[in-house]
Amino acid sequence: MNNLSAEIKKFKSSAIEEIMLRGVSDIDTLSHYLKIDPNYLSIQVRLHLPFFSQTLLNGDDKILVVRKILPQLEKSLKNFSECYQRHRKQNGIDLLQGETKLIGNEPFKIFDKNNNCVAKLNFKEVSKEIGLEIQDKLHYIHSARQDTKHHFGLFIEGKDYPICYAALSEDIREYQIYGLESINKINTTNTIVMTRAFGFSKLPKNTMSKFFQRIKKEISSNTNNLVIVTALNPLLGFKGSIFLGASYIPYMLSPLKYHYDQNGCYLTRRALKDRVVEQQIKTPPIVWLARGLKTFVQKGLESNNNMKLISKNDYDKK
Repeated sequence: MNNLSAEIKKFKSSAIEEIMLRGVSDIDTLSHYLKIDPNYLSIQVRLHLPFFSQTLLNGDDKILVVRKILPQLEKSLKNFSECYQRHRKQNGIDLLQGETKLIGNEPFKIFDKNNNCVAKLNFKEVSKEIGLEIQDKLHYIHSARQDTKHHFGLFIEGKDYPICYAALSEDIREYQIYGLESINKINTTNTIVMTRAFGFSKLPKNTMSKFFQRIKKEISSNTNNLVIVTALNPLLGFKGSIFLGASYIPYMLSPLKYHYDQNGCYLTRRALKDRVVEQQIKTPPIVWLARGLKTFVQKGLESNNNMKLISKNDYDKK
């Protein structure tokens, strides 16, 4: 089971894609004002669409939905730009001008379009302080995972902040391993979850895939884990190409319930309050992917043709 693009395409909503297409100009305008990546703002808009009714989403004036969301995002992201720009200054991403590409093994080298080496990248642990700030302030979920066991990043030589970051946790929910039970009997004692991944725009081509491959090497060499699992949300427009480049295999689908406060701001599962508004539209499932850290595990994943489907009851368990 490795046709990830086909899985993602099945869950594409024409209504949502039309809304996003109609909203490009408004999103670009606000992203320019806030000094943030328009792709990041687009993800935020998508995350808030389930707050609205299907009738409104299917209405003739689709730009209206985007214009309801953007003012709320402008408020919630008012402090985002300062943090984002500070990290860019510290990590040196703006030193990489034009089209660039990451080539080779560590230390990774970055080449420009004229095939000149313009920088080198090193894989290192990210400090807990910086890692949790990226999770809380910069990642689209805006929620730090205190159970994070590993903070990893790729750093331009001489810089103290990463240009891309990933967090891994051993706090596994039952449903996250359900789909692995029939594949080499993998269980919670040897499974680790990549809970967050973030990259600063514009990363050199191949960076995230190389980064994930390097994480695989690190976890495989220094832990007893047999597999890394992670999630991809089709609603947010993610295509999954960076995971395919790192040999991740889709193996399971699970539901995701979206919750919001009274003003329509997204709330994570771990931050639910007493008074919440649940989603009003049907949303696509989360696609779960796995990367075997041992050859026999990876072969089992690659030969598996049974995409597990997690029920709502199983999802609601711890």
